[in-house]
Amino acid sequence: MSKIKTLVVEDEYLAQQLLVRWLSEIQEIELLGCESDVTGAVTAIEKIQPDLIFLDINLSGDNAFQIIHQTPKHLRPDIVFVTAYTEYAVKAFRVNAVDYLKKPFDRSHLLEAVERVIERRSRKQPDSKQEVHEHITIKDGTNMTFVGMDEILWVESAGDYLVIHTAEQHYVHRSSMKKFLQSLSQSFARIHRSTIVNLERIKHIQPRGHGDADVVMCNNTELRLSRRYREAIKAFKVS
Repeated sequence: MSKIKTLVVEDEYLAQQLLVRWLSEIQEIELLGCESDVTGAVTAIEKIQPDLIFLDINLSGDNAFQIIHQTPKHLRPDIVFVTAYTEYAVKAFRVNAVDYLKKPFDRSHLLEAVERVIERRSRKQPDSKQEVHEHITIKDGTNMTFVGMDEILWVESAGDYLVIHTAEQHYVHRSSMKKFLQSLSQSFARIHRSTIVNLERIKHIQPRGHGDADVVMCNNTELRLSRRYREAIKAFKVS
């Protein structure tokens, strides 16, 4: 894998220099430069087309999500948010952020974020055998129903079958959890040995204590988040 072309977007000088120093020590990273405001960041992304940006959310009073909205989709890099704020975590995940580092963080947290970027990029390689579909075909006798992947809220296992839940209804589909997850985009993640969720349809995470939590979906359905799978939605910072 080639080096990851990286841009730092941070308006606090000390935080910016710390990121630069730590990222410069990582062999897989090719640091292309730094920006400190929305306009400069959008211009730099269009010019140098980085693979990855480390992005502060509050940029001199401007919201960094403007950068994402102003960048053409085909040029949008992977994003690791770096911020002192926790309230943007769900929104960050909805724009498919790789990680959400809350200040202050240490070098080990940064390395973990880079490792997740490398893992994500490896799954995007052209020689990957994983086939991602835009819809799933549900067979019922001689009838077939096409369900768009973006319609799916969550999926639960039921023996040799899966129950696929949308906002309107549910469908029974014969497949294993592992095989089905391989056909899904990165907008889906396993939160329990018997549950897959659409990350873009999560409303919020409700801590239950002792490391347990519930994932609350957009229709207010509560699903148990197993501690074993907390890493899959780490950007929500469930403690």
